[in-house]
Amino acid sequence: MENLFKGKFLHSVDHKGRVSIPKAFKQILKREPGGLVILKGFDGCLFLYSKSGWHWQQQELQKIPLFVGDARRVERMLLENAYDTTMDSVGRVKIPNELLVEANFDKEVLVLGVSRRIEIWNPKDYEAYKRQTDMPIEQLAEKLFPGWGSNA
Repeated sequence: MENLFKGKFLHSVDHKGRVSIPKAFKQILKREPGGLVILKGFDGCLFLYSKSGWHWQQQELQKIPLFVGDARRVERMLLENAYDTTMDSVGRVKIPNELLVEANFDKEVLVLGVSRRIEIWNPKDYEAYKRQTDMPIEQLAEKLFPGWGSNA
């Protein structure tokens, strides 16, 4: 069974740009060899992947049609901001300075488990992102997946 990340945790960024990874996430990451990949994600956050999670994501990226200009642009913009990194002995990940600035991090970050990836947010930006819609989750899910789960 694949280990998936879930949950929400508030952590600090130290003066060297390191973020502590939540204990539950550390346990998963320690079981997966090969380091980590961090990159500028969508909606203002950073994405952090284990190597196996990144491998899966790369397979998805390979489905992007090369002959579609906007698809090439998305692929370039994701990968130009991707960095290999590791977790140190106490479970911290160094965030490259460029990504610290890009994500508007100050002293605290919100670390979210989102299936195969970890998202790292400025807490204020995440709250603003959540307020962008006043649609209840049930309506949003139905809008995205009409008829899913129905007996029709």
